[in-house]
Amino acid sequence: MRDKKMSAPLKRIPVTIPNGQSLSNAALVGDYRICGLVFPAVWAAAGVSWQASFDDGATYFNVLNDTGTEVAYPAAGAAGAYLQLDSTKFVGLTNVKLRSGSSATPVNQGANCIVYIVCAKLNPLY
Repeated sequence: MRDKKMSAPLKRIPVTIPNGQSLSNAALVGDYRICGLVFPAVWAAAGVSWQASFDDGATYFNVLNDTGTEVAYPAAGAAGAYLQLDSTKFVGLTNVKLRSGSSATPVNQGANCIVYIVCAKLNPLY
């Protein structure tokens, strides 16, 4: 059994936003919860928003909060930085895509950008 004093196991999931595009490939988060992002040094300054699928990746939808506002971080994109996220905003999301910018104003990246989605295990004892 894991010592309860240990921090929750983390994993990093790489997603790529291709050069000239704003939306990444899909990431399977599974039984983890999103808690941060690591941006590459080549990141063209932009915020981020999300899409999620609830049918194993067949269809993706923009992620909105309970007031109907897009879950977005408008000043998030810092090249070579780690962005800590409020993991409660991502409960229940198992398949996601990361967008550079918002759905209304996507920001195309000027190079292939590998962003790491940092996730914490929902139940670190298992």
